[in-house]
Amino acid sequence: ALPILEQRWIFPLEQIKIRVDQLLPAGIQLSDGALEVNIDTFSTSASLGTLCTNCEALNGSTATIPAFTSLFNGSVNLPDNISSVEISSGSVQVAVTNGFSFDPLAGGGSITATISDGQDGSQLAEAFFDDSLDPASTVTQSLSIGSANVDTTVFVSIEVTSPGGQIAPIDTNEQLSVDITGTALILTSGTVSIEKHSVEIDTIQLNLEHIGPELTEKIVNGSLIFDVVNPFGVSASGNINIGSTSKSFAINE
Repeated sequence: ALPILEQRWIFPLEQIKIRVDQLLPAGIQLSDGALEVNIDTFSTSASLGTLCTNCEALNGSTATIPAFTSLFNGSVNLPDNISSVEISSGSVQVAVTNGFSFDPLAGGGSITATISDGQDGSQLAEAFFDDSLDPASTVTQSLSIGSANVDTTVFVSIEVTSPGGQIAPIDTNEQLSVDITGTALILTSGTVSIEKHSVEIDTIQLNLEHIGPELTEKIVNGSLIFDVVNPFGVSASGNINIGSTSKSFAINE
């Protein structure tokens, strides 16, 4: 019997590249070749009655403010899908607003805001306020964050020390507030989960206009050959649609 010969034609398609920034979830971006993560602005506050327990008995009166030292705290999580980050640099701004009818720093008082990796983690930055803080006023400090590690949470602890002695109306519902605003933190490394994250790829058309019908009408079957370079250590899946035909594919890590 004579051999049956088949011709196999291979047509190259355009190269498809998926950029790093296309894979990143919300809250993380690529800037000048570096990964940046933004932390949300967060606030925490405490009432005079919480900070100064001896003020409760004087509530509603004008009296001498008792001395007190007390703590309160707040926290914010890193964006979803990111954890265990190593920061090379960054900064935060700490703003303290005095809602009391008196200056809690008068006579040698202080407010210390300590920012750390979680409640029991290492310190990232610290702000110290010991100047005047008049009623209804706000003081701010900008703090640099050097090389540091953050698991999932940025935590702030506020220590208020007031020597008292001022004569003022006492309202135990009045608040001392602290706002923490973070700029972009530059990452050295981190764990990013992109599970169920989808990337849209532009449609690529296979142009067969230069091939005459004497060949195209004799095509029996065809296949697509993928040559994939995957430097990300991630798996992916999707569909290829050719007319009414859809074929799924999977790329392993």
